[in-house]
Amino acid sequence: MKKKLLFRLLVILFATSAWSCADSSFDVDEEEELLFADLYVDNDKLELGDLLLPGYPIQFGIAISKIFLEKTMGSKLLNLIKRNDPYIRFLGDPALPPSRMDYGGLGTIFYPPNMLTASFIDVSLFHEFFHILQNGDVPQRSLNNEIEAYVACCLYSRRINTGAYEPIFNQYIPGFDNIIKALADAIDPELSGTKKTEAVKQLDANYRHAIELLKNSDQYNPEDGWHETPVSTNHFPNIVNLLNLKQ
Repeated sequence: MKKKLLFRLLVILFATSAWSCADSSFDVDEEEELLFADLYVDNDKLELGDLLLPGYPIQFGIAISKIFLEKTMGSKLLNLIKRNDPYIRFLGDPALPPSRMDYGGLGTIFYPPNMLTASFIDVSLFHEFFHILQNGDVPQRSLNNEIEAYVACCLYSRRINTGAYEPIFNQYIPGFDNIIKALADAIDPELSGTKKTEAVKQLDANYRHAIELLKNSDQYNPEDGWHETPVSTNHFPNIVNLLNLKQ
């Protein structure tokens, strides 16, 4: 595991150097140039060039445009992680499991080959962008952050009316999707009634269950450095900020 992390760091440093040394002028085809055009949602404005370094897969540019068009969470998240200069780059990693992206730090997101044809690229990117919001340039092996990112993805998926991403929860961790949906029910401002009340009552127990499911999985093994931090009253601080929820 340590060798893999060191390799990742070397790849990121090499990629950073290569981009910084490259000529800033580059040719784009008509489709990619169109994607660099301004995106508007009400008074919000964002250019893909504000976030992405040149050379990104066109499929990812389209997916990010879709994220931006979702006003309650998507456009807010992209604006929160925007910086003065573009910094996000994508690197293919055939060693990654199918359908799983990985934030490597310094704005670098690794992706497996099948992600370019997936039907849920926007939700996967939302997950990794949420990690940038949580961690900045230095990724953390935090179980708490993973749970919050999964819950955020669940909430985002509801707002774009797709459940395409939910089976991924079960792909490596059986039963995880139901726990994530229950946690999302507890904080979803668009949900009310008995279902919401019961979810709030079970919030602490479901959160604990989610932590244990991750701990006992191969993907988030504590022996590989994954850890949890004590939670006081706010289980999802970044979601609260994103949705302007009262706690």
